[in-house]
Formats: sequence, structure tokens, C-alpha cells
Amino acid sequence: MISLASVKQKIQGFKQLSALQHARYLAWLKSKDAIFITALIFALLVANVGIDSLIDSPRLVFEGGRADLADHENIISIHHVTIDGEFYRPMPDYQNMASQLGWWRMQKVMSALLTHQKSVEIIIKNDDKEVVKQAQVVPLSGAAVMDKIGYAYIVSTLYLVLAVLMYFLFRFRAAEILSYVFIAAALYIFSLAPVITRDLTLHYPHFAHLLKINFFSSMGSAALAHFAVVFSGARLPFLLRRVIVVTVYLSLILFSLLFMHRYLAFGYMYYINGFWALVTVSLFVVGAYMEKDRFLRRQIVFAAAVPVLASAGILLYHSGIPVLGDTPMRIFYFCLLSLILPLSLLVIISNVQLYRKQMTRWIYVNHEAEKTRKDFHVNLLQRFADIALYSENAIKVLQKSPKDAQAQLRRIFDTAVNFSKHSRYFLSLMDERSADWAAVVQQISRIGLEMCQKKKVQFKLNPVIDAHAFVPMLPARVCLYYMFTESMANALKHAGADTIECRVHAGRKSLLIGVRDNGKGFDSHGPEMGGHYGLKILQRRLEEMHGKLSIESAPGEGTTIMAEIPLL
Repeated sequence: MISLASVKQKIQGFKQLSALQHARYLAWLKSKDAIFITALIFALLVANVGIDSLIDSPRLVFEGGRADLADHENIISIHHVTIDGEFYRPMPDYQNMASQLGWWRMQKVMSALLTHQKSVEIIIKNDDKEVVKQAQVVPLSGAAVMDKIGYAYIVSTLYLVLAVLMYFLFRFRAAEILSYVFIAAALYIFSLAPVITRDLTLHYPHFAHLLKINFFSSMGSAALAHFAVVFSGARLPFLLRRVIVVTVYLSLILFSLLFMHRYLAFGYMYYINGFWALVTVSLFVVGAYMEKDRFLRRQIVFAAAVPVLASAGILLYHSGIPVLGDTPMRIFYFCLLSLILPLSLLVIISNVQLYRKQMTRWIYVNHEAEKTRKDFHVNLLQRFADIALYSENAIKVLQKSPKDAQAQLRRIFDTAVNFSKHSRYFLSLMDERSADWAAVVQQISRIGLEMCQKKKVQFKLNPVIDAHAFVPMLPARVCLYYMFTESMANALKHAGADTIECRVHAGRKSLLIGVRDNGKGFDSHGPEMGGHYGLKILQRRLEEMHGKLSIESAPGEGTTIMAEIPLL
């Protein structure tokens, strides 16, 4: 029978779990990923608004064909409303607000007229004669909408895909900023395509929203200046970088608000974007001049050329020069040309990230090489000090106790031989000529056989080398040497085994090595592990390389030491 206390306990547990999930959800909402995903969702919503605006837009169909923007020289009146020639202007790209407000007024009147009429009277001027025709007002079909904006929307979707790849594959600041620039470019095309390819006009609320989004997204190109500061302006003064970034986003918000409240004409968008394109290129040029690394300087120059080409394409498109085909195909070619921006910058970001990884790898390898040389020299000096101490003791007891002197001489001999042997092992693996798997396996086999020969222990080596395994660099070979010799020494000294087996598996990015003996074993979770200082040092070295060490042993079942070594 279920008690009331158990029910209350379960309810309390559910409440705690719900509170934990709610806290995690709030933490995610505050993260950068939530902002990015929200921007993506907003871009997709704008795409949906663009499609709906074209589906709801009116099309005039009469006996002689249909009327669209291309007929602006012929149609002079629709349903007793005189058409101003400026009505057919694709965009309200005026430099004064009076003209822009007149354009908007005409769009609003025509949108209201064609929305509530099923049939209208059209007056067409034909050879200095006015011809009256009756036209039917019909909505566009889905096929017609896709024919108008389908290709442009495919390019915009590519922008969003590239933004996602840039954001999640390249986890550093410049790539994150660039992903938002790509989203702004997708928004620009999503909002521009329906406006440019409309027949006569769009449903007024949709029309107004699309042009506001178009203006705002075009201001997003100013974020390229922020990208230039992060990507190439590392040597600029800190305060200057902050001033540029703050100015970029304040100007973006300010100009967008001025346009939305009709204090700024749409045509000033081109001057503002031209100014920020000039600032972006200037920042790249200054960054390239101040950058000392030749490879990075070249990438910065390439990055500077990208906004120049993109700006030239935008100016060419908006200048109305029909070199890219006629409307509506001209916008498709313009969108294809604009892909120069994301693809080029994606390649540049990839090159820079790969170069930085290689430089970090090179620095680490040099640091490890210097550390290895110091350790070897310290070990060498320590062995010479041991030999000197043993020699001094042998001299003191030579006349008093020849047996003690003989024991000291034997210690001197063993120390010299052991150090000579381990030095030979170590230098053979550190030799750059051993930087291939065949030589590494050969050296491991020789070291293992020589170490087991004196104790009369059987040694087996089972190597498995992938065809695409990376060549082991110096840090990996140092770690491999210490892991193998320390494991072998522990097995020979403490295990009492008659067989030691070593398995080596070299994968593409990591090396797995295991040393197993059939000795007496020990409790790997007990206090005996505390005395294995060599294994602790090895584990610390592996942790520095982001590797792993595991020890499996039990009394009477032998010991297996496994290590995963990244092939840096």
C-alpha cells in the first residue's frame, strides 16, 4: 500500500527536478547559442513573410496579357487612379524624405485598391493613344512565386547553412561575428527578393516590414568592421578597438531607428554602407601593415579584398546596369555573386585556424624538446654525481676492506652500464630518423628484448599500425618511451612474471599502448598504488598532453598498464 509520505517525497523529487531543468533552461537562454539560434529563427520567419507577401500580392490579368513593373511606361491609370511614373520604382532609394513619402503613399493607395477589387479598369498608352482595358485582379500562384524568388531564397539558405557551420565549427570570436554577418546577408536577400520581383505592389503591411528589415540587415554589413577589428586589429590600441566596436553598433541602431520613424531616407543606406566598407578595408590594411607574420598578413590582405568585391557587386546591381541579366533573373545572379563573401571568408578563417593550430603545435613541440633536453642533462649530471660518490667511497675503503671497495666498484660499473643503456634507448627513440612507425616499432622491440634478456623473461610485441596514422612527433615519442620503459621496469622488478606482452595500436590521431604481465599482480585500488612514483610522474606527463593512463591489476592475475597518447 502506498503511503502519503512516499507520495509527498516523490512530488518533492519532481519539483526539485523541474527546478533544476528550469535553471538549466534559463542558463541556456542567457548563452550565446540561444541568441544565435534566435537570429536563425528570425531569418526563417522573414523568409516566410516574403513568400506570403508575394502570394498575397495582386496580379493584373487582361486579354492582352498581364501587367507588371515592366509596363510602367504604358499603364497610366488603374481604376481611375492616375499612376505616377515613380510608383514603378522597385525600391524607395531616394535621398529626400518628401519623394520617399510620396512613393509610400502611392504604394499604400494601390495596395488598398487592388486588395479590395476583383476587376479594375486600366488605361494604357499605346502609340500616343489611350486604350481602356478591363483586368482581373488575381493572386500569384505558388509556382509563380517560386519562379520569382526560388533561386534567391536558395542562395539565402546557403548563407544560413554557412553561418551555422561558421558558428559551431570555428569556436572563436572572429568566426562568431562573421556568422552573424552571414545571417544579416540572408535577411537582406530574403527581404529584397519579394520587393524587387513583385508584379505591381505588395500587401502594404508586408511591404513596409520587408523594407524595414532590408534596411536594418543592410546596416548589418557594418559588423564587418567589428570582424576586421577582431581578425586583424589585435595590434591596435585596446581603447581604439573598443571605440570602433561601440560606434559600429550604435550607428547601426541609430540609423535603423531613424529610418523606421521616417527621419532618414532609404537611399542613404548606400552611403552609410559605403562608409563602413571603407572603414572595414582601412582596418584590414592597417592590420596587415602592423602584422609581422607573413602568412597572417597575406590572409588579412585576402580578407580585405572580399568586402571590396562584395561592395562592387552591390553597386553594380543597384546602379541598374543590365550586365547580369534582366529582372527577375538579375537578382539571382546578384545573389550568386554575393556568395564570394561567405565562401572566401570561410576559406580564410579555415586557413588562419589551421595555421594557429600548427603554430601552437610547433611551440609545444619545441617546448617539449627543450624540456626533454633539460631532463636528460639533469639525469646525466645526477649519474655522474653518483659515480663520483661511489668512486670516493671505493677509494676510502680500498685499503681497509677490499671487499667493500669491490662492491663500490660494482655499483659504479652497474650505474654506468644502466645509464649507458637507457641513454642509448632514449636517444634512439628521440632521433628524428625514428619519426616513422617502422623505426619506432623496431626500437620498442629491441628495448623490450634487451630489458627482458637479463631476467630471462619472454617478451612479445604485437603492433597494429593504421595506414593513415599520423607520424609520432617528439612529445609523443618521449611519452611513449617513458610509458614503455617504466611499465617494463615495474613488471621486471615487482611482478615476478615469466612473460611480458606489449600491444601497440597507432590510430589516426592517437596511440594506444598496453604492457601486460602474467605476474603476481596487486590491488590496483589499494594502498600499494601509493608507492609507484614513476607511474604518477607518467600520469602527470600524459595529462599535460591530454592523454589517459589506466592500470588494471588483481592479486594473482597479473597487471595491465594502458596509455592513450595523442599523436601531436
